[in-house]
Amino acid sequence: MVRRLWAMGAENPISFMHPLDIERIDILKDADATSIYGSRAATGAIQITTKKGKAERHTTDINLRTGWGKITQKLAVLTTQ
Repeated sequence: MVRRLWAMGAENPISFMHPLDIERIDILKDADATSIYGSRAATGAIQITTKKGKAERHTTDINLRTGWGKITQKLAVLTTQ
């Protein structure tokens, strides 16, 4: 599956994509990009191909993080006095 990322008002639309889902990244220049995407890609285009799901078996990846913190010294800032 090839996903085309257009400017959606976000600073970096690629940040919404998980890095493990990316199979291949292709850089299209000049005539290659223009023939597929038209004049909007006259200077080039980046094409991201994502991995396809396999019907053979199901897997689950779990990433867990734990931690704790303690305030060692409180600063007296932004008080009402």
